[in-house]
Amino acid sequence: MGKLAKALSASAGNAGGDKLYVEDVFSTYLYTGNSNYNSTNQYINNGIALSDEGGLVWLKTRGTLDSHALINTVNGPTKKLSSNSTDVAADVSDYFSFPAAGTTGFNVLKWGFNLVNSTYASYTFRKAEKFFDCVKYSGSSNAAGITVAHNLGSVPAMIIIKNLDNDNRWYVWHKSFANDDYLYLNETFAENNYGAFAYLTANPTSTTVSLVRDGTVNYENQDYVMYLFGDEAAFGDDGDESMVKVGSYTTDGSATAKHIDLGFEPQWVIKKKISSADNWEMYDTMRGWSAPNDTYGVSSAQVFRANLANAEAATTSSPGPTATGMYFPTGGQSTNATYIYMAIRMPMKTPTDGTEVYISDDKLNGNPNFPSPFPVDFALWRSTGGDGWKISSRLMGKRTSYNTTTTPIGDSNARFDYQDGWYGGNEPPPYQSWMFKRAQGFMDVVSHTTALSGTNVQTIKHNLGVAPELIIGKSNTSVDNWYSYSAAIGLDYALYFNTSAARAFYANGAWWGGVAPTNTQFTYSTFYAGNWTYRLFATLAGVSKVGSYTANANSTNIACGFSGTARFILIKRYDAVADWYLWDSFRGISAAGSNDPYLLLNSANAQVTNTDYIAPYAGGFNLTTNGSSTINVSGGSYIFLAIA
Repeated sequence: MGKLAKALSASAGNAGGDKLYVEDVFSTYLYTGNSNYNSTNQYINNGIALSDEGGLVWLKTRGTLDSHALINTVNGPTKKLSSNSTDVAADVSDYFSFPAAGTTGFNVLKWGFNLVNSTYASYTFRKAEKFFDCVKYSGSSNAAGITVAHNLGSVPAMIIIKNLDNDNRWYVWHKSFANDDYLYLNETFAENNYGAFAYLTANPTSTTVSLVRDGTVNYENQDYVMYLFGDEAAFGDDGDESMVKVGSYTTDGSATAKHIDLGFEPQWVIKKKISSADNWEMYDTMRGWSAPNDTYGVSSAQVFRANLANAEAATTSSPGPTATGMYFPTGGQSTNATYIYMAIRMPMKTPTDGTEVYISDDKLNGNPNFPSPFPVDFALWRSTGGDGWKISSRLMGKRTSYNTTTTPIGDSNARFDYQDGWYGGNEPPPYQSWMFKRAQGFMDVVSHTTALSGTNVQTIKHNLGVAPELIIGKSNTSVDNWYSYSAAIGLDYALYFNTSAARAFYANGAWWGGVAPTNTQFTYSTFYAGNWTYRLFATLAGVSKVGSYTANANSTNIACGFSGTARFILIKRYDAVADWYLWDSFRGISAAGSNDPYLLLNSANAQVTNTDYIAPYAGGFNLTTNGSSTINVSGGSYIFLAIA
């Protein structure tokens, strides 16, 4: 089933009470404009069925000063509001449209939100029970106020209201407030108790919001739009995982590190300090929001400020996303301050095809210069003609690691803010990249920071959804090897991803903490303080296989459960000194009797092109007899990672 068909099927299923996923109701989608006020329009297919279900699109230019644009289905595609302005709804009939029923996404037209070479971010909120609702209502002259009905299906956790016909402020209510407290989205004001000037006459309910008679939220002959956000939506394969968290927190007087437990890893956050005047800040992992890293002091992010028309700006005072929430490094927050926030969980729908999560391609003279059909979360890249391996991850921010013992370096060229690939630097082609997307059951990337040392056992949370079978970790703060865990080898051993060494013995599980990984966490013993980044892989039916075999030097089919031949194959012998061999279908996996180029992950040498160690096999891959001295040594014990 294609991606569009899947999206429409999921949308139809959700309407009938079936499984709901974050990807069905929320999207951060980045794009580049292609129009010079001519006839060129652009279709943005983010997989969200707004035309059928209704909802909101929030647009912002990234690199230039320009107002935010909020367009919803209840006002229609011709009306735009700006969160940084009190202006009435503006006519944008030549700027934006929703596609026909039965399709997903939205259209940006020739006159706006689509200027050639301008970059844009879009946030889409689809109407869904307990997640989001959008209501248009008319004000009343009733002195007692009015009651506005909604279909959120739960008590709203946050409400935003804007007058469509008058230059009034944006009203915001948050569930941590009493009904007589509020903020303005377009201003920096702190929260206050407004007593008799309250806009709500009672706390909201799961079906209604009661409003006073006032020009900001309710005045006769004027129309208003109300956005209602919930935090009780459950989703996922079992329908029991939290999708949104709306909350607040208070810092202490020392501004020490603080972790906000959300119960999930966020992909998008809006937050505001309410104890004193401050901006509304918006972060998302697509534009750049890295995990905390002690080497660089604090996490880094590209921030939008909802109350300002400014271009996105780099900040090092943001929280960093973790597997279970947000982490503020020391100094990354104000002292004795109170903040409110709304956070949306990262997407983790289980893939059904390897092409959804892995691809390899050559470097192009474009932007991005490594193309991919999906947003890239983790990448390897190098010249096949002889060069050291480079490794980077979305959560590492603008940092690059090498497949050596060295610490990662700052790299302003490493950028993952694309829907269709990533940017790996200015070196001219030929370079090749192996690109991976995080996905439930397949692969996850985790950053973990600790101040401990010695043999203290650390527990690290992850979002793989199953127990990892292959873990590859590297310190970002110490000169050290890449340590690898393999379920086939066990807890008492580690492999070094950057060397040909055989498995290293650590008595009583000394490196991996002596505890087998689970579907939510794994352990390791902290020999070095600082920050680590881990890449976790698992077997997913029809997509990936993490396995092992004992070689016999004969032609042997390695079954992976695929419908076709593996497109990515990584093999390492672990009971003796041996290299890490890598093949991929981009460079060629040919029939027996033909040569298949391979690279060694532990070597900067050029690819070897004159050997025939593997061959295609419809359920995985084949070991040929030619590899009897490398990957098919009789009696040798091997692990492998294969991707369909």
